[in-house]
Amino acid sequence: MTTASIIAKCLGISARMMRRLGICEEKSSGIDRVIHEADVYQLPAPDFRAGHQRTVVTIYGPRDFEQIERGDRTRACYQHCALRWVMSERMTNQSLRDRFGLPESKSAIVSQVIAAAMESGLIKPDERVGASRRFARYLPFWAWVYLRDSLVEGGRSHLITL
Repeated sequence: MTTASIIAKCLGISARMMRRLGICEEKSSGIDRVIHEADVYQLPAPDFRAGHQRTVVTIYGPRDFEQIERGDRTRACYQHCALRWVMSERMTNQSLRDRFGLPESKSAIVSQVIAAAMESGLIKPDERVGASRRFARYLPFWAWVYLRDSLVEGGRSHLITL
């Protein structure tokens, strides 16, 4: 047995032990939870950076909405939208207001954040609910492909334009 194989075996055993103890997880299984906890505690959006054979996540401490930069607000909007999608829910102005801990009187500011995320191409309006701004729902940019490919009725595919 070579030194490299001994080290690899020890690292494998140590990684399994860390997973069993709940210290680490496998292959991105915790990303949804990190985003969810940031939503629950109204923290600025975590920043994910893919590196060589690893992903670095920066989690920020509590800040007032006014102290969060525009790009961070847009990232939080996208992450909230994606989280709602994986939870089989949809993002709305109200859900994003709740995520930021803002009162109803700040709806216009939240609408600006949503508009910035749409302008960046990160989210799209869910046109299945109509054009009403009051009942508007939003989807992550990649969700329309899922909807397009999964909505098959009577043997015909129904394309949804988002």
